[in-house]
Amino acid sequence: KVSSKEGNNNRFSGSGGIGTILSKITLETPVLKKKGSVLFSGRRSYADIFLPLSKDEDVKYNRTYFYDAYLKANYRANEKNQFFLSGYLGRDVFKYKNEYYVTWGNITGSFRWNRLFSSRLFSNLSVIYSQYDYRLGQVADIRGVEWNAGIADLRIKYDFTYYANPSTTIRFGATSSYKKFKPGYIIAASDSSIFNDFKIPESQTLEHAVYISNEHKINARLFIAYGLRASLFQNVGGATIYQFDDNFVKVDSAVYAPGEFFNSYWGLEPRLSIKYLLTGTSSLKASYNRTMQFIHLVSNSTTGTPIDIWLPSNPNIKPQKADQVALGYVKSFEKPSIEVTIETYYKTLTNQIDYKDHADIVLNPEMEGELRFGTAKAYGVELMATRTTGALRGLISYSLSKAEKDFHLKMLEESEQSKEDRWHQFSLMVSYDL
Repeated sequence: KVSSKEGNNNRFSGSGGIGTILSKITLETPVLKKKGSVLFSGRRSYADIFLPLSKDEDVKYNRTYFYDAYLKANYRANEKNQFFLSGYLGRDVFKYKNEYYVTWGNITGSFRWNRLFSSRLFSNLSVIYSQYDYRLGQVADIRGVEWNAGIADLRIKYDFTYYANPSTTIRFGATSSYKKFKPGYIIAASDSSIFNDFKIPESQTLEHAVYISNEHKINARLFIAYGLRASLFQNVGGATIYQFDDNFVKVDSAVYAPGEFFNSYWGLEPRLSIKYLLTGTSSLKASYNRTMQFIHLVSNSTTGTPIDIWLPSNPNIKPQKADQVALGYVKSFEKPSIEVTIETYYKTLTNQIDYKDHADIVLNPEMEGELRFGTAKAYGVELMATRTTGALRGLISYSLSKAEKDFHLKMLEESEQSKEDRWHQFSLMVSYDL
């Protein structure tokens, strides 16, 4: 679990640093008679300041930097109510000789109300907004053009935790979100540009879910956690949906009015995990879970890039599903203080997305005809040893894993290596406290 830092409620304080790549600053202060606090943190790199000093024109006229800023405020109204407000913005910028540029970034904001109903029941009500966008441009006169794309999300969720007794913790809640997808549009950068404005239609979706889970201590040795999540996904107009035949050739289209609900998917996502203590220093654990994904990443690269495209499920694209089972063994050693874990897993995936050979996915309003769908599986074994006490700390891990996919409608009708496949992975992290 990752949590953002809260400001100092007792006194004003600050910290910062100046480095060869970036500088950063953090300021925090109490507010409202020390019932609340405000924290601000920011960073900026400054390679763009030094590049003009180069004598190499291929370097001198480039600009490359990033910045981000974070603000968080909290206020404790009384012993039972606390409020949080936070915001973040960040951006990366790269310009080449004032001819080409690419920039991408995120903006997020959230409000959270933490309510303590009793010593056993508390809740968190959250409203969250996030937006990601990127822009690419060419500033030459007759070829001047800018390409914009992005995705925005507005979400509300209400989560409850109930401590029924020392052996039982129940969590339940609901969430609902609205997403707007902007696959891309280009704009002529000047009147003399040879390009015309072009826009791929935007799309909108709603996604809802309710869930409940229970963490139960059966006895001194046996722990079990189980839960169920029910999800509902809806496409909302206006939209134009193309229809394709079995060979993915466009044969028709359907137009839906703004605000019209024209497609939906729903599903159940169960989860189960069991832990059994063999001795005071060793245990067995097993788990099963199903997950559904209604938003899909379309990328022609094995690594993430700023121009990746996000698409929602629709009548042509079904939600992705994954089922995973895992079995593990954990052993702790007192001298030296080391914990060793070995775990094996097997995962099946359906409605996976790939592309036909030589697919055209850039600014293509009929891109769904370029996609192909199939199944995948992943399995392997992972070993890890960790030490978290003493002067010498760290971890060492090794995994032997395989990921395969099967897309029968591609040119080669056979299983092939997935881009997520990593046969051998080895990690080592060590620190020594002087």
